[in-house]
Amino acid sequence: MADKDLNIDKTIQPNVGDGTLRGVAEDMPALDGTLRGVAEDMPAVDGTLRGVAEDMPAMDGTVRTVGGMVDAASQQGGYIPTSMEDGFLIKGELYEKIQCLSDNSGEAQVFLVEKGGKTMVLKLYYPNFKVKQQVYKIITNADFEIIMQIYDFGKVYVEGVRRDYELMEYLQGGTLTDYHLDGDEVKFRRIALQAAAALAYIHNLGLIHKDIKPGNFFFRDEAQTEVVLGDFGISSVMGEGEVMHRTTQARTPVYAAPEMYSDVIDGVVEITQASDYYSLGLTLLALWIGRSPFNVGERTIMHRKNEGRLPGIDDLPERVKMIVKGLTTVNATTRWTYKDVERWFLGENPDVDLSSPFLKYKSFVVDPERNLVAESVQELVPMLIDNERIARGYLYGGRLAKWFEKSGNLRVSTMLKEIVDEKFPADQKAGFIAAIYAMDPKWPYRDVAGNECGDSHSIAATLLTHAAEYSVLLKNPNDRLWLYVESHLSSDVNRMRGYFKDVENKDLAVAIKRTAIEIDPDMPFIHRKKASTIEDIIAHFGSGDATDDEWKSLTDGRLLSWMYCHADSAACEDLRVKTEGKTHTRTLAYKVLYDLAPMVAYDLNGAFTPKKVGEIFADNLIEWQNLSDSDFELKVREFADANGRFAYYATKRGWNTLVEEMKHCFDLQSHENKDRLGAYDLRTAAYRFCRILGEAPRYVLPSGGILKDGLDIEKRYYSEVRADIRQGKLIQWLAVFYHENPTADFSVEYDYERSLRDWLIAIGDLDPQQGYYRRYIKAKEETKKRTAAFKKSYEDSVARVSVWKTIMRIMIVVWLVMVVLCWVFGKPFEAKFVTVCMPVGIGTALIVARHFYFKGHGPTSLLMWAVLGFASSALPFWLMRFIESQAPVMLMPTTLLISAVYIALCLITINRKEKGNDAEMVNEIADEDVKTALLDPLYYTFKTKASRFNGSRFSQMTNLSDHFTAVSTEAMVHHMLWSLLAFGLSILALIHLL
Repeated sequence: MADKDLNIDKTIQPNVGDGTLRGVAEDMPALDGTLRGVAEDMPAVDGTLRGVAEDMPAMDGTVRTVGGMVDAASQQGGYIPTSMEDGFLIKGELYEKIQCLSDNSGEAQVFLVEKGGKTMVLKLYYPNFKVKQQVYKIITNADFEIIMQIYDFGKVYVEGVRRDYELMEYLQGGTLTDYHLDGDEVKFRRIALQAAAALAYIHNLGLIHKDIKPGNFFFRDEAQTEVVLGDFGISSVMGEGEVMHRTTQARTPVYAAPEMYSDVIDGVVEITQASDYYSLGLTLLALWIGRSPFNVGERTIMHRKNEGRLPGIDDLPERVKMIVKGLTTVNATTRWTYKDVERWFLGENPDVDLSSPFLKYKSFVVDPERNLVAESVQELVPMLIDNERIARGYLYGGRLAKWFEKSGNLRVSTMLKEIVDEKFPADQKAGFIAAIYAMDPKWPYRDVAGNECGDSHSIAATLLTHAAEYSVLLKNPNDRLWLYVESHLSSDVNRMRGYFKDVENKDLAVAIKRTAIEIDPDMPFIHRKKASTIEDIIAHFGSGDATDDEWKSLTDGRLLSWMYCHADSAACEDLRVKTEGKTHTRTLAYKVLYDLAPMVAYDLNGAFTPKKVGEIFADNLIEWQNLSDSDFELKVREFADANGRFAYYATKRGWNTLVEEMKHCFDLQSHENKDRLGAYDLRTAAYRFCRILGEAPRYVLPSGGILKDGLDIEKRYYSEVRADIRQGKLIQWLAVFYHENPTADFSVEYDYERSLRDWLIAIGDLDPQQGYYRRYIKAKEETKKRTAAFKKSYEDSVARVSVWKTIMRIMIVVWLVMVVLCWVFGKPFEAKFVTVCMPVGIGTALIVARHFYFKGHGPTSLLMWAVLGFASSALPFWLMRFIESQAPVMLMPTTLLISAVYIALCLITINRKEKGNDAEMVNEIADEDVKTALLDPLYYTFKTKASRFNGSRFSQMTNLSDHFTAVSTEAMVHHMLWSLLAFGLSILALIHLL
């Protein structure tokens, strides 16, 4: 087959080396096949796509790590029919299932599918495997025939489980694993060049494949002429400007480069794209010899690779040996790349670096007397451990550092000097152990029981198993374990040492657990539930199955340690500030979880709305119903406290109005709540807030009966309710259906007070002996009693005055009649002192004295006014004398005229005293209004402790009653004196007439 037949016309992206990566074999001698583009109209499927380590030797399995959480919002997705037998519905398009290609792989199921006449391969990853989004986005956009074409990737639901998928082209020719080269160097050259070109292309895209092996090189055609690189499951993306890439040790051990084993820190290594070329060299070796190149353990493989000793290398043909050695050079910086493979393909002889940094060491004499001589680090370290006293001298005398320096290993030499001069100048025992781990990072740690621990998982396990012993040992910052962790793992060892400083014995268990978590990031946070993700943690604490210690682990630092391994530094710092030095409470634990998953439900389960939270609160209120007031206050604090759990959650969810309602509701000292007429206490506030959340609270009676509506209590519960009212807290629950109902409309004035009155009446209907109801009824009855007494007092006063007024009027009439009779019978009055001055003068004196007495005058003033009143009688006496002497016939008319004048004075005086509308005033005060009928009794019921009710109008009634008594007394005396005057004159007239 002529070399000129090989024609790869796809130009590859610029290379780091010489600026341009030429087409694979452009203008090269032809080979026996042409690398065509992706075949269109593929022939019918009659073969089996083998790969993903299917039917590969035991040593050819890929070791993979699964890590990180996937942001669901960023995933592509689709849905799949109820059974995989029905086909696959991806993004609304149906892919018909033809057959299952692989169902026993450790990472995925592989199916042959068809859509629109096109045959494709669907790879369904198991739930614990995640597709690397960034890698597959790059590969999907790749445009090179030697790279497997990826049509789509994302997530689908398979029988209820969400799984990653990858939809790719169907490659019909199998893999290099089953390819029989039969010593054909021409085919070998062609495959080597195509494989190297594929690596060059993906490297230019910024990828490191990390799993180059025969099983990941496919043939597109059945004739097996077109090699295609696939399976990018553990590939990594190089960062911009990144020279060395930090990555996990995920690898296929047989084909992994030696740098995958060196400088490992907690499973993380630093590699370059040269690692892929090393794996290509072993792939080509396996291709030529037709099997896996190694059949020994991984540790032996590691040593042989480090030393550049590959099995059967000297039995290969020269040109095959050259490319294998060039690609498997131990020194990654001199390892062949595509450019060297291309030169080799053209018949040139690129340089092959046969040196190895692991073979530069000269002999180190540990003990000349016993002939202990080491030829390598691997031989030296065990000898030093067996001869620790001598070894410490070599270390602190500088001999070991000089030996590494002369051997060209400046890194280890520097590390040893730092150990001696800076880290452990005084503690030689610790310095020696640190030096051992610096010289041979693979040297295992032995725990307190003597067991070998070679990785973070086994160390974390022994910490938990021997917690008591390590609680003492780890107080020493230079303990052997700390030295191992510091040299092998990426954990912050200084932070972990701090967990054991000045710590009380009761907290040592927490310190051990925190240390184990940070040493082994793969350790589940909750062991018994295998909770390894935030979703798992939330689900566990939302299940109601968490123990008190597990709740405490959220705030005592154990969760923080887990977060150090799984979250960004900002989230860790927030958690540290929130919990460090704080006393553990369940509320604080919930706040931590709310920060951990901001969109989580209030109960970590399904309470995403205020109403759902209200349902939880209603259930809690039933549980807390019979607690003492102090215990109830402690329980309800998570809802009532402005710094409590509910306020924190509601603020994060943006329920700001509810937060303000909560503060207003539970602030018992606010002016509005203190000024309420009702009995507003913490339980009432709790029931009220439950209704604010949208859920009507319930009340459970001792018999188990449940009251749901305070406006409609069944009569069969009355006797039980009556007993509970006297002993329980039912009246607070009842209030939220009346005056404390936050959904009621109290916009009309005094509607709240009327509802409060209805609440009291409802309580009285259930239990007439209830204290509030009795006080209310007492106030109502006292008001009624006092009003009736006030009205009666007024009516009695009016009646007494009316009687004496009538008597006065009768006596006046009698006097007038007597005067007329005397006139008719011709017996006129004689103007005498005894008959005129004495009765009129004495009566007038008394009337005038009475008037000024009620004006408040003293005795002297009264005597003076009485004398003047008596003297006023001289006027009618003189007038009658004058008429009697001048016109005797006019004496009686004059007497009548004088009587009329006195009667007029009497009536005028009486009318002046009765001015004003006393009756209307009495009716106004006695009539009930809102204040007297509603507000006064309610105020007495709830706001005073006095045993006697004193209505706001009671003092006014008393004052008016006293006023009416005084006025009526004055009027009565007035009427009595005028009646007496008229009576006296009438008697004198009668005597005169007879």
